[in-house]
Amino acid sequence: MLMHAPGPTRTVGARDLAGTNLLAFFLLTFTLTWAAWLLSATLAGPNNAGFFGVRGPMFLVGVFAPALVAIALTMTEGRAGVRRLIARIGRWQVQTRWYVFAVGYLAAVKLLRRWFIARP
Repeated sequence: MLMHAPGPTRTVGARDLAGTNLLAFFLLTFTLTWAAWLLSATLAGPNNAGFFGVRGPMFLVGVFAPALVAIALTMTEGRAGVRRLIARIGRWQVQTRWYVFAVGYLAAVKLLRRWFIARP
């Protein structure tokens, strides 16, 4: 019979917690998003309007689910964690020309689409 000596005890590190938080984020986001959208799809009134309609509050919960879940999970770190998360919104990570390109590209696609659809 072969016996192994016990190895060093493993402590939970920041990398393990980050992986757990990431998995929790994706699972909660997926669950909340699809629950809200399926509820909206099954309970929407005529013309897809009202509380459960496409522009109703229940549908918007599904749209903003990733942000809501991120804030909820970050609240475990306290107010400072939420402030750090929200502060990242205004932090520009790339050069300004790429933001100009993205906005210009979006505008060009919408204008071209309008132009092609409006043509007889």
